[in-house]
Amino acid sequence: YQGIDLLLGAIPGVIKEFPNVRFILVGGEPDQVREKLLEASELGIKEDVVILGKRPLEEMPIFMEMADILVSPRNKWTNTPMKIYTYLQSGKPIVATRLLTHTQVLTEEVSLLVEPDAKAFAEGIISLLKNDGLQGRLGKAGRSLVEERYSYKSFKKKVEEAYTLLSADYADKRV
Repeated sequence: YQGIDLLLGAIPGVIKEFPNVRFILVGGEPDQVREKLLEASELGIKEDVVILGKRPLEEMPIFMEMADILVSPRNKWTNTPMKIYTYLQSGKPIVATRLLTHTQVLTEEVSLLVEPDAKAFAEGIISLLKNDGLQGRLGKAGRSLVEERYSYKSFKKKVEEAYTLLSADYADKRV
């Protein structure tokens, strides 16, 4: 639930501009879901948020397909969440916080990076909702990035290059 408070804090600003938008959050233990639903109620956004809790991995493509925008609102840490690669592969636009946890993989060319605060996060989501062209461009660029740098084909090529380099180095030392 890293950054969920940031996202919940952003939702009122988005709903003010786009009252028909709904946020579907997937993940979390039952007690976390109850706690976040209570927070949503206190923020006046309970009708705008659905929190499903943990779902089987095989269901995630369905949720991503339903989404117009995918979000990663982390506000600390340095490890890149594995979901970022799946998000990129989906071809959907991504709003993420401009922190090392994301910028190790994400750039402005493949995502909308915003400061880790609720107002900036809301503004990022709103700007994507207002700009279908930007949504399409970021989604397409994200999918291309996965193909070029993070696909099995790309991995295989990197391993082959490493073996070639090691083989050449070994051959040079044998002479």
